[in-house]
Amino acid sequence: MVEIELEQALEVEQEGGSGEEVISRSSLIESDPDTGGKDNEDREDDGKSEIPSLAQSDRPGFKTFLFDVLETLLLTIVIYAVLSTVIGRYKVLSVSMEPTLYEGQYLLISKQTHKIWPLRRGDIIVFQYPRDTTKNYIKRIAGLPGEKIELRSGKLYVNGELVPETWISGQTGGSFAPRQLGEDEYFVMGDNRNNSSDSRAWGPIKNWHIAGKAIFRYWPFQSFGPIQNGPKPTVEHTVSTPFESVLISPLPVGTSP
Repeated sequence: MVEIELEQALEVEQEGGSGEEVISRSSLIESDPDTGGKDNEDREDDGKSEIPSLAQSDRPGFKTFLFDVLETLLLTIVIYAVLSTVIGRYKVLSVSMEPTLYEGQYLLISKQTHKIWPLRRGDIIVFQYPRDTTKNYIKRIAGLPGEKIELRSGKLYVNGELVPETWISGQTGGSFAPRQLGEDEYFVMGDNRNNSSDSRAWGPIKNWHIAGKAIFRYWPFQSFGPIQNGPKPTVEHTVSTPFESVLISPLPVGTSP
């Protein structure tokens, strides 16, 4: 199971220039003995008139600061909303996917990848539990739409061909008769095959059940890294051209590695 859990700029008006300009102009005016007192009063009035302008200069700066803060918050909300539609965060709450995924690990899933590119056998997906869609499960895809799935003594056969599953934990057993999947059905099983409730018990899942594809582990830190969703192809060197290599897929014909 998985519990559903992803500057400011300040403008300052320079008051020093206007003050110096007033002083320089007043220094060029000769005081008249008869009007000296009046000139002094005018200068004092001029000085007082500067005080409101200095106080008012702080207001535009505060408005700019407030606007930048609101703009940053709005941008953060938009980015979070966009990421939430693309990426999901989940925590593993069971042991059914060991040794690939362990209980307590935190994962990122891609919510849109499976809508753009088709899912492959071996992909790890998060989906709604068919018998209770309020719960989320995480399993690995074993059977794709339109395929015939069969288990013989714990081994997976697809369309009559054996599929090696290198990710399985321990020896497994059990069998079930061949089952034909529909055009929108996926057969899923846990890597810890002996401790997993999966399609063997409650059948395949529908395409609309799928929430996304697991792509990354981000906690705990020692498990930080991408999740391998499919088997790696093996490399085989030919005798005639030793410097060339051929990728051989361990999956049945027509299946992407």
